[in-house]
Amino acid sequence: MNNAWVGETAGELPLELGLAAMAASFPIAWLLHRLVEEPMRRARIAFSWSHLRQVAIVSLALAILPLGLARAFASDVPSGTFRETQFGLDPGCELSHFQVRPACMTSTDPEVLVWGDSFAMHVIAALRSGAQASLLQVTRSACGPLAGIAPVERNSRKGYDAAWARTCIDFNDAVLEYLKTASTIRTVVLSSPFRGYLDGELFDVLVKSDSLYVQTHPDPDLALKHLAGTIAQLRALGLKVIIIAPPPSSGFNVGACLERLQEEKLILGAPQDCIIDEKDYRERRSRVLAFLNRIENGGNVSVIRFDPLLCDGTKCRTTLEGNSSVSGQRPPIRSRLRTAGDTAGAVRSSRTSRALNEASKMLIDRRDRLRMPAARLGLMLTALLAQPAGADVLRVGSGQEYARIADAAKAARDGDIVEILPGEYRGDVATWRQKQLTIRGVGDRPVLIADGRIEQGKAIWVIADGNFLIDNIEFRGARAADYNGAGIRFERGRLEVRNSVFIDNQAGILTANFAESELFVRDSLFAQAPKQEESLPHLLYVGRIARFEISGSRFHQGYRGHLLKSRASYNDIRYNLLYDGPQGEASYELEFPNGGLAFVVGNIVGQSAATQNPVMVAYGAEGNAWPESALYLAHNTLLSDRHTGTLFLRTWPDKLPAETEIVGINNLSVGLGSLTLANVGEFRGNLPLPPGGLEDPETLDFRPLGASLLRRFTSPAGSARGVSLQPEGEFALPIGTRPITPPDSWLPGAVQLGY
Repeated sequence: MNNAWVGETAGELPLELGLAAMAASFPIAWLLHRLVEEPMRRARIAFSWSHLRQVAIVSLALAILPLGLARAFASDVPSGTFRETQFGLDPGCELSHFQVRPACMTSTDPEVLVWGDSFAMHVIAALRSGAQASLLQVTRSACGPLAGIAPVERNSRKGYDAAWARTCIDFNDAVLEYLKTASTIRTVVLSSPFRGYLDGELFDVLVKSDSLYVQTHPDPDLALKHLAGTIAQLRALGLKVIIIAPPPSSGFNVGACLERLQEEKLILGAPQDCIIDEKDYRERRSRVLAFLNRIENGGNVSVIRFDPLLCDGTKCRTTLEGNSSVSGQRPPIRSRLRTAGDTAGAVRSSRTSRALNEASKMLIDRRDRLRMPAARLGLMLTALLAQPAGADVLRVGSGQEYARIADAAKAARDGDIVEILPGEYRGDVATWRQKQLTIRGVGDRPVLIADGRIEQGKAIWVIADGNFLIDNIEFRGARAADYNGAGIRFERGRLEVRNSVFIDNQAGILTANFAESELFVRDSLFAQAPKQEESLPHLLYVGRIARFEISGSRFHQGYRGHLLKSRASYNDIRYNLLYDGPQGEASYELEFPNGGLAFVVGNIVGQSAATQNPVMVAYGAEGNAWPESALYLAHNTLLSDRHTGTLFLRTWPDKLPAETEIVGINNLSVGLGSLTLANVGEFRGNLPLPPGGLEDPETLDFRPLGASLLRRFTSPAGSARGVSLQPEGEFALPIGTRPITPPDSWLPGAVQLGY
């Protein structure tokens, strides 16, 4: 049975099942004694050749039965053939300290450095078989490619303790030092499952600051900071950076399962077809997936992900079309990493350039796609390597190459960086038509004032169709003839806005309605809607697009329109301050008129006494427009200053599909009103407080009074659809977020720190 068990402890039956088998042996032994042994003792058996033949047949059957059972449970396939340890180019590439070994390179002048832990070892074969560039492998088990930080396994039996973590940090420092003088390296591929930097149940992390080492709890923001720092150091050396993400996994050993499936053996502890349940995978790996999303959404780094190829929304395959996904004689069952690593060439990363998209489309459409899966990852890498590593930097400002932003917008090419120096730019409106571009303010935030000008009758800036990152820019005073003048009009593509300010615009950001577009907003301010009667100004208005995420941002002083309105298919609203304030007159603070999936976690939402609308959060008012709709409200602080009562949440079930989920967990409502009135759904851990139940909202202190008592009424929020509903951070004044360590008991609402 140990051989048949392929759960997380593959080859070692879990204790509870072993005990159950032991317990079952007692009644079986009693039955054997009662029904066989005792009757045989009492029976008078006369010798005959017939009896001798019967005894011989039974004895032979009893001898063969154990052999047959062993055959059913054991594997005929030598473990050295299928699940041998993978070291990449050579066993010596499992390095204890950094060194460049000839066996770990495919050329004396390597162009691509593959850096990471054991996962990097697994993808080497795929890279080598398909990539035209020469490789250098620098890998160490469990030591991910993040400078200045390393995992520490609690109760480690493999030696991954704090002392080992120091050597991991030293190893990564040495890699960076080597790259400073490695003249032939053009690209660095980073590979890791990242779990050791995120899983607080099994790991701590050791962080190096100057010459000091501090052991602390894993934190996604901390890990992201170190990974971003590593990428920044590599880019400062003029190197291209590519990240290969881990493949889908679940609570069983995929390699062992496929081995037994191929040999038609009994399988315990896993689905009989070895297929991964996607919901289970996303729940188990929610921390890693959220971390990967943040990496991917961070801009300017290509991430190769396997999910689009292997998963269909319900299941994640471990083979392609019933055949081995590994070329040659060996099936894909060396390990789940090797399986996905060898199929990664068919994955299209949402962060890649047009060249990569075309290359991957060609590969996916090939009829012989199962014959050379390992080569596809290499071909994807080749497509990425074809992109220029460097980018032109165009500077705008007094005394610079470009005095006007509009001129830089016309001159910039795909992949360039436009830097805007501090100052006021009046009437300097522009359309950006590039396919990929970074635009950032340098130093003090440059201020773009419409001053009566509007681009295409739409906005101060129009983003036509591309992948854009806008950082540290302020937009003011946009007015248009149709009363929808925006700071940014986002037409199509993918846009990320960071550290930016939108004040006194008819719409801060306004999107078009292209279903494949994506918008991400981080650490930004939307305020002071103009007091116009002709059309309701929304501080941020998201149209019918694929995805919208916002975090660490502040909204206040709306007027008749909404603070935030989104028609997107997928919405993730986390750690924001949507507090209209005493001078605000917004209608809804947050609205999803067409349903869609909405995850609203850890926000402070406040309605002004001057509002004309008693509803704070509205969902489904105009009817469903998407295949899936569900609203998840968790750990939000909802504050109303109205004296005549508030509906903190209103849904329109008559306009939504009957199966639409409405879930409210551990929310704190403050003021006169109700969260659950007339709303059908799952509500638990939600607590009301009377007016005055917070410390001092006028000074933006939203800590609840009586915290020790409130903690008794909550329970962990858990996750939904593979997305965590448990806060990992909270809004931090003036703008942004700060991480939180999970407390022993949670407070309802968004504020956990400060007690």
